[in-house]
Amino acid sequence: MLIFIEFLVAAGLLLVAFAFPVIGLHVNYKGPARYDDLITTELWLTELSGIRLTFGFRMVNSSGAALVEGETRHICASTDEKPRRLPKELAEQFQPFLRGAN
Repeated sequence: MLIFIEFLVAAGLLLVAFAFPVIGLHVNYKGPARYDDLITTELWLTELSGIRLTFGFRMVNSSGAALVEGETRHICASTDEKPRRLPKELAEQFQPFLRGAN
């Protein structure tokens, strides 16, 4: 979840009126991480529609070898955790981070 929050902050999307609970997770482990490895995490949107958001992610080591790939599925919700449609303005802010699934 921390990576998702860092993504929102880096995108300039401080979202105090919304929550994005996880409703699904898929992970493929590709290789081991070793102690003291420098790991880079890549995160992008693959779906943005209605109340649903799907994020793809990939973790690679310093030589670029994939260690983990997967996706998390979320819904947009109010802070009281009631599902709600993603506001148009917010969907527009997310657009630059939307790309096809890998």
